[in-house]
Order: sequence, then C-alpha cells, then structure tokens
Amino acid sequence: MVDGGVVNNYPIDEVRAKGMDVIIGVDVQDSLKTRKKLQSGLDVLVQINNFRTINDMKVKREKTDIYINPNITDFTVVSFDEGDKIIEAGYDEAALVDTSLRELASRQKKAKGGNTIPFMKESSLFISEVEIHGVENYTRAYVLGKLKLKVPDDVSYKRFNEGVNNLSATGNFQDINYRLVELEANTYKIVFDLRESETRTLLRLGAHYDDLYRTGALMNVTRKRLFTNNDIASFDFVVGDNIRYDFNYYIDKGFYWSLGLNSSFNFFDKDVPLSFIFAENLADADAPDINLNEIELQYGDLTNQLYVETLFRRSFLLGAGVEHKWLRYLSNTIGSDQNNNPRTIFENTNYFSTYGYLVFDTYDNTFFPREGVFFSGDFHLYLFSAGDNPNFDSFSIAKAKMGYAQRLLPNFTALITNEGGFKIGNDATRSLDFFVGGFGFKEINNIIPFYGYEALSLRGNTYLKSSLVFDYEIFRKNHINIGANISNIGDDLFETGDWIDGIDYSAFFIGYGLETFLGPLQIKYAYAPERDETEWHVSAGFKF
Repeated sequence: MVDGGVVNNYPIDEVRAKGMDVIIGVDVQDSLKTRKKLQSGLDVLVQINNFRTINDMKVKREKTDIYINPNITDFTVVSFDEGDKIIEAGYDEAALVDTSLRELASRQKKAKGGNTIPFMKESSLFISEVEIHGVENYTRAYVLGKLKLKVPDDVSYKRFNEGVNNLSATGNFQDINYRLVELEANTYKIVFDLRESETRTLLRLGAHYDDLYRTGALMNVTRKRLFTNNDIASFDFVVGDNIRYDFNYYIDKGFYWSLGLNSSFNFFDKDVPLSFIFAENLADADAPDINLNEIELQYGDLTNQLYVETLFRRSFLLGAGVEHKWLRYLSNTIGSDQNNNPRTIFENTNYFSTYGYLVFDTYDNTFFPREGVFFSGDFHLYLFSAGDNPNFDSFSIAKAKMGYAQRLLPNFTALITNEGGFKIGNDATRSLDFFVGGFGFKEINNIIPFYGYEALSLRGNTYLKSSLVFDYEIFRKNHINIGANISNIGDDLFETGDWIDGIDYSAFFIGYGLETFLGPLQIKYAYAPERDETEWHVSAGFKF
C-alpha cells in the first residue's frame, strides 16, 4: 500500500472513467511555501515532492464539478487533536457552495432495484466479552482498568474511544489493534491485539516559573516494571531558586485496589505578612511588639504517603491512605534561636494522619478546558504529632472543589469553579490553616491560589471561593481570558455565620495564555477592589 500523495492524491480521471456523472472534490493539499518559509533541507525536499501534485491540481481543478478547498493553513499532518477545528474548516468552505450542493441533491433519484445499505444508528455497543492478546508484562486487569471496561455492559462509542486513548497514553504499548466480533444480535466481543513497548526507562526535562517557587528546572527519571508487572517508579528532582524532589512508586491493578507510595520535599522562601506567623495572637497582650509589615519566611514540607486507590463506577478515583508530614518554617528577619543564631523557628513538627479522597475529572484540557466536569474531595484526620507543638489535639480538615466547563461558541468557553474547606476540632494548631493568594504554583497542604492577591497573603481555618472565567481562543493555542474570583476567608466562618454575610475578597482579571510543548505560558493582570491595587501573575511551564 502506498500513500495517495505519492502515487495520485486526486484521481479524478480514474473516477470519471468509472462512469461518474458528477464529481465533488475536496482539496486539502498544502500550497507551495515562500522562500522565507523554507527553513531547512527537509522543507526543500518536501517542497520538491509537492511541486508535481500541486502543479497537476491546476488541471484537475478544472475537471471537478464542485470544488471545495478548506483553509487548513494552521494545521499539519500531525494535528491529531484538532479534528473538530479541521472539520469546522471544511464545513465553512462547503457552505460557500451550499446552493450547488442542494441543487445537485434535488436531482438525485433512487436507482431501481438498488440494494438498501443498512446504517448502524446505535450510539453504544453491548460488550459481553473482551479478549486480549499480546500481553506478557501487563495483566488483564491492568489493560481493562486503563480501558475502563467492565463486561458485560453497554458502552458508548465515546467512552470506548476515551478508554483506547487512555491505554495508548500509558506509552506501554507500541501497537493497539482491536476488532468487533458479533456474537448475536447487538451483542459483541472485542478482541485486542497488543504489542508491548520495549522501552522501560525514560528521562524527561522541564522548566517552570511561578510567583511562589519562582524558577525551577526539572529532571525526571521514570522506570517501568521495576520490581513487578504493572508497577512504575518516578523520581523528580528540581533545582533553581528552591530545591525540591518528588518520588512516586505505583503498582497499578486496574479496577482492583492499586497501591502507591509517595515521598516529596517542597521548599520556598518568600516575604509574607506578619499575620502568617502571629495570626492567633496579634490581638493578645503577648503579641510581639514589632514594627514590621512583612517578614522573610523559609517554608519546608516533607510528606510521605502510603495509599490505595481504585476506579469507582468507572469514573471516580477513590483512595485512602496514611500520611507523615514534617513542617518546618522559620524567619531570619526577627529574633534568635537557643544557639543565638539570628532566626526564629515558628514550626518544627511531625504530623501523622489518615486521609481519603474522591476525584472525578472529564475536562478535555487541564489548563484551558472547553468541556467537562471536575470534582475533587479530600478529608484528613490528624491523629497525633511529635515536635514543637505541645498544644496539639486531634483535628480534621475537609475540602472540596467543583468545576464545569462549557463551550458557548466554537472558540469561546465559560468555566465556573466553586471550592471550600474548613477545620473541625482543635484550634491550637494553625500551621495547616488555609493560606490563599497567588497563581500558577503546585498546590501543597492548604495553600490555595487566588487572583489579585500575593501568595499566602490571606489566612483562616475556613475558606470559600468561586470563580468565573471566559476564554476565547483567538488563534490556535492562543487564548485571551477574562474573569473574576470572590472569596470569604477567616476563622470558624460557619459557626459565626460570617461565611454568608457578604464578600470579603474579590478581584477581576484579564489574561493571555499560550499552549506550548513545555506547558502553558500564562500572564494575568488582576485588580482587587478591597485593596484598590493591581497584581501581575505569571506562570510558565507545567506545574511541579
């Protein structure tokens, strides 16, 4: 088999020779590039190869009864994720010859004695069996888990396609082929023929900037099938303004309970309001008499987790685990420690907890979603501690986030999110309060982004937040967005009723976003009415 572009990409003479009366032709071939756009030897070779077919089209175009030439300038032969936009370009061009197409359709007559072609109109399949061939290092449960298939069941074409894409995204299979075998009326068996990838070790590099961690360069080493089938180990090491690491080991059992181990260290150095440290006693007589608005803070977090998780009802990710967290933050701005070093250590404690979480995510894009629903819920029960927190008593923290994205026009999307969290129990431990403000950073503990305010500038043991964003993709992968967010943040808002007494904090913003292979570049300019001040937020690259 040879690609039509090599032999004959527009065989109009051959089609006409078969006795066709009317020919509708769609030309999706690139035009010749100008000298300035020929940037390499490969570009020149491709231009030479295309020259003959483009020149032949001058004659073939005249032989076409209805000629359609969509504008596909912004797309390439590997624009696999732009199918909807490519179809839209064809629709727009076909609309220009709508009169000719309708006139032609009105002249069509059903041929006498012709066979009626049965079209399958169902939007789903009832799958009773799944047969898998070609797997040696991955289990059947693993494959079915990635496909999100539990049989027998009625599966929509959309959901089945998403499952195949999900299996492909693992990178563990070089070839994925399948076929449907009809067992009886409207009941099918799916046979998968897979070929595993021989690649087991991957090295990845990345870069990121945000206003909390600032610059960071990432080196990631990933090893598949390290100890057993279906497992994967990943280690991130980040250097830059702040050194960090993140280690993950995961045994994937598909629909069964999977086992994970995570260890991470995060660190940042930032100027914060004095209330970050002394929020609980600024009004007391023991509050420090310091003529400072901000202090320099060095914040360190070491977290170790052991957890299990599974797919619940094929769509929800349900998990639970145990966690050890070491929190340490200090300031070199004020005071001195027991060794007369010029610093004050405000927190140096190990916390031990158990937790559970639930996640549902159908967003079609993590950073610029056009459609989909998102939900995440998390509950932590802190059982005991060891270190510099003599007043510790067990407490809980619950938080949840919901989002909905809807495409209003082909390139225009609305995104609504609502989230909140609160503490239950002991008020003496303030290190795990909600700290709100900033944009673009990887979220740890209860540090929450909020437009219009610097990171960590707002604090409380309860918070509520809502946002509305309108995104317009002006050019391919170029986004203009406007929106607003509002929030109430403070202590015991539900007990006091202050959560509904008005809006404490708000901001409006306008921004620009660009999708790149290194991750999104986003710039936001926000105005906060309560402060009567503006804030720039910049984030570049994938979060880590």
